Amino acid sequence: MVATTLENNGATVYIIGRRLEVIEKAAKENNRFGKLIPLQGDVTCRQSLTKLVETVRTRHGYIDLLVNNAGIARNILPSQLPSPLDGPADAPPSIKAFQSVLWDTGSPEGFAETFDTNVTAVYFTTVAFLELLHLGNLRRGDLPPVMSLRPPVVNKEPCGNDFSNDQGSASFSPSEACHSLPPRPSSPLASLPAGLSSTNFPQAAHLPERCIPQPTSHVITISSSGSFRIDARVLSISYTMAKNACTHLGRLLANLLADWGIRSNVLCPGVFPSEMTSTQHLTPALLAQSVPLGRAGVLSDISGPILFLAGPAGAYVNGAVWLVDGGRVGSVASSYH
Repeated sequence: MVATTLENNGATVYIIGRRLEVIEKAAKENNRFGKLIPLQGDVTCRQSLTKLVETVRTRHGYIDLLVNNAGIARNILPSQLPSPLDGPADAPPSIKAFQSVLWDTGSPEGFAETFDTNVTAVYFTTVAFLELLHLGNLRRGDLPPVMSLRPPVVNKEPCGNDFSNDQGSASFSPSEACHSLPPRPSSPLASLPAGLSSTNFPQAAHLPERCIPQPTSHVITISSSGSFRIDARVLSISYTMAKNACTHLGRLLANLLADWGIRSNVLCPGVFPSEMTSTQHLTPALLAQSVPLGRAGVLSDISGPILFLAGPAGAYVNGAVWLVDGGRVGSVASSYH
């Protein structure tokens, strides 16, 4: 849904997956402008990540937006857990059945695999693509904001544009600023469409107030509304814990990457049709029964938040967590506030 939204609004989008036939099918069915490009790769493998980065670097030279969208669920609990009321009324309740279900649902390997995809891969994918995100900023003239803290450099010949603070409180060495900007990559140029990005605006801190700051490079991590749930009816303990860590990581990245002018935000969808919610015992229709709005999410429900966060309207959003779940989390015990 995310890739379709971005491509259908003009972006060049690379979709990455281990099963080439699956992502090729997705690209064929959802392409509007022919700019949805499948790349086979495994985000849980660092060697695969470096190859993917080099492929994108060769084809485009930079990226404006990275969306961490991979996710799996293991150790799925049964819909009804054993209860103390299940036993005979004239006998003390036994916790054995309850204990056995928790013990036998999945394995430690399932926990590790869940965290590997939902947390660890998010971190290393983001780190792998940092240079291309940085080059996306430099392409637009968006220098790291901390560079404004450098003292003015004197006795140097000016060269071209002078990237200076609008209030005159700090300035860069023009030579250094010019030389730090890479040449624009050769065609084809990959960028967000005209309505979603800019190629001509310098760093916002060095623009007159009448100019509208454009989005800097950005990481959007797709977590889950389940990351907030602490009720007894969660579908998977390992999934809930991993997505909670994923949400935390997305917020942490906003601060970790701040000096480089790279933003990070988190989107937490609720029940949406996906491969993960299309099994015999886990369907959107079944899950939607617990959604106050009475339905699962659709493409338009996720398109709005994605286009907002990716576009100029969301340029000042950083470190935010967006919950899009039809009110489901609000109806159960949760850590969301």
